[in-house]
Amino acid sequence: MKILFTGDWHYTNKTPISRIDDYPNALKNKIVYIFDTAYEQNVDIIIQPGDLTDSPFIDYSNYIDLFNLIDGNSRNIPIYSVYGQHDLTYRNKGNTPLDALHHSIHNFQMDFGCVQYENIDMYGVSYGEAIPEIANPTEFNILIIHKMILYKKGEDWQDGYDISTDFLSKNKFDLIISGDNHQSFMIEKIGPKKRFLFNCGSLMRSTIEQIDHKPCFYIFNTDTRKYEKFMIPIQPWQKCFDLEKKVKEDENDEKMKAYISGLKTHKSLGLNFVDNLIQYMEKNKVGSDIQTIIKSNMEAQK
Repeated sequence: MKILFTGDWHYTNKTPISRIDDYPNALKNKIVYIFDTAYEQNVDIIIQPGDLTDSPFIDYSNYIDLFNLIDGNSRNIPIYSVYGQHDLTYRNKGNTPLDALHHSIHNFQMDFGCVQYENIDMYGVSYGEAIPEIANPTEFNILIIHKMILYKKGEDWQDGYDISTDFLSKNKFDLIISGDNHQSFMIEKIGPKKRFLFNCGSLMRSTIEQIDHKPCFYIFNTDTRKYEKFMIPIQPWQKCFDLEKKVKEDENDEKMKAYISGLKTHKSLGLNFVDNLIQYMEKNKVGSDIQTIIKSNMEAQK
């Protein structure tokens, strides 16, 4: 069986503050590219490992666009997904866009537990759920999971993550497809039969920190245990991001932090807060752009 799997889509009709292009249209084009490739490569199923939506609170027009995008382009190829934290309504699966898609599009499957395809068992684990025991070890077992898994130790992240090599060692699935981590990586474990863990990362570069990110997906053949990596076409970052704006924002943020820190330690302010604030800014050479922001906010509070 040929399986195409991708990473987090974070479908939205909103443009992140760091992007200067038509972000929603770029996102749709990438999803269509995935569907077109799936059809051209004659894949049997498509897997999306959670955070298909950026938020469960999308408006009706955005839901209609998402419905038409999947229903009109998937060409009846079965699609299996799990819930990421961005897909859940207060951590609940019901009354969500994915719940509606599951009940409206016949080839879109959510919350499927375990699905069997001939000699293949496929398990779906949504965000926060426990990993089930493998029922048939002799079958080709696939785990689709939304969980923070890091490629290697030393990456800076919050508590509650797993390291890829440890995760693959303790979970004996033949193929693990994970979502949540927006970085792309894959690992293999050599043994009597190769076992794999793939994390495709995010479909989009939503922040300027992802300038070097290269969105991708894989097609995996369960019979041969061979795979092919496909790179998704992207625009040069100069057409997507305003780096100069980002640098200026970071500089202003640092100046504001320094200013607030200075206020906390300054001991000679008098009783007139506004006058002393202006005096402090002039004395410490706070930039005119920062002064304008502060003064505008003070006027708005009157």
